[in-house]
Amino acid sequence: MMLPTLRPDKANPIGPARILQFGDGVFIRAFIGHLFQTLQAEGNFEGSIIPVKARSGSPASAYQNQQNWFTVLERGFSSGKKIDTPHIIKLYEQPLQPETESDRFLATASLIDLSLVLSNTTEAGLSLGERDTFNNACKGSFPAKLTRWLYARYVFFEGSKGACITVLPLELLPDNGKLLKSLCRQLALQWQLSQDFIDWLEACRFYNTLVDRIVSGFPEDQYEMIWKSLGYEDRLLVVAEPFFSWVIEAPASDRSLDWLTHSSKKVVLTEEIEPYRECKLRLLNAPHTAMVPFGMLAGLSTVRQCMTDLRIGLIIEQLMQKELLLIPSLPKPYAVQFMADVLDRFANPFLNHKLDSIALNSTAKIKTRLLPVFDALAGSSAIRPTRLYQSLAAWVYLLISAQSMEHMVDDAHRADLQEYRISWHAEAEPDYKQLVLGFFQKVLGTTLSEGHLLSIAIELEALDQSGFEDWLSERS
Repeated sequence: MMLPTLRPDKANPIGPARILQFGDGVFIRAFIGHLFQTLQAEGNFEGSIIPVKARSGSPASAYQNQQNWFTVLERGFSSGKKIDTPHIIKLYEQPLQPETESDRFLATASLIDLSLVLSNTTEAGLSLGERDTFNNACKGSFPAKLTRWLYARYVFFEGSKGACITVLPLELLPDNGKLLKSLCRQLALQWQLSQDFIDWLEACRFYNTLVDRIVSGFPEDQYEMIWKSLGYEDRLLVVAEPFFSWVIEAPASDRSLDWLTHSSKKVVLTEEIEPYRECKLRLLNAPHTAMVPFGMLAGLSTVRQCMTDLRIGLIIEQLMQKELLLIPSLPKPYAVQFMADVLDRFANPFLNHKLDSIALNSTAKIKTRLLPVFDALAGSSAIRPTRLYQSLAAWVYLLISAQSMEHMVDDAHRADLQEYRISWHAEAEPDYKQLVLGFFQKVLGTTLSEGHLLSIAIELEALDQSGFEDWLSERS
């Protein structure tokens, strides 16, 4: 049976353009498109989104065939309940190609109702390029396109501060808003634009943001089955987890974005974004890295397999609940709900999150995700991070006992690991404390306090003497 293509069956008025979106990839469509469609359904947004393609040459035929409609399919768990829900996004206009449609692109700068500029151009997008001249800006980098567009807006509205815009980059870089504004300012100076424009640019609001949602994109291996269940064909379909978090760092004096928080999707406005960044690092990234050695030593391959293993799942949950959640600097009660959401995310049967991918560059991840927990807990003397000790002992054991782990270690540490592994196996009666000390000094290039070293060494000795299976069972 031939399925119809998803498209409106009659005129679909979507209101004035209010958002300019740089990038039209699967993440930003499943994040921004879904958020604003939800806001519209809940009566908190009216208008449309103009997508600007980040790269030239990408086909627009699917947008044309579907008249810019597409589906975001939420799949996973939320509050312990299985979610498998399609949402049709109906807010997008036809994508623009600045490289070939510079006049149309710059003409959008004159739209009075447009108040937000959003971007997701990959982390590499927040950098300048060799072709970033004023006359060639529409074929240049993202900051060049944006600066040229802002200048067109400044000229059209004759420098009115009322035409200043709010820019919210979604790229996963610290201080992304501050960085993007500095690049635009650098280009304005390089292009010798007027001081009046630079002052106007300074009045535009570039805010740091932090996004969190796993978007697996177009389901290459399941799309026909999904289309059949939906009853239509959608070549722009994207699959995303139910979890959604957008944290925006804005001064309390600016209330212009308050309406974004009036949604069932979690949008947080804060004057300080760093505690939320730390929350993600400690309660999502750290458990990911902590579970890798347990899972690999147990012969498992995915996050979900680890969490459904009664022994490993218990260890990781206790690491999160009794150690990581108690870090004083985490924002409560946001962190409590975030942890519950992370446990739902780890159990998502629709995501195939491989331990191998988490394990890449493991030495750097251990240093940035796990070791800082000791300092973060330093003010909580009543907390003994037992599960963290066990994870670090398992990491040492995994990296020095297996012969195929070089790909998991940073290039700079591979020779150190091999040298350390030889010395480990040369010891008939290992001094585990010295082995742990040597590992952290030689392989990780760091040191730990005497108490932490001894605690990890005790776990490592028990693991080496008992074997992984018995050691794991005894600790769960």
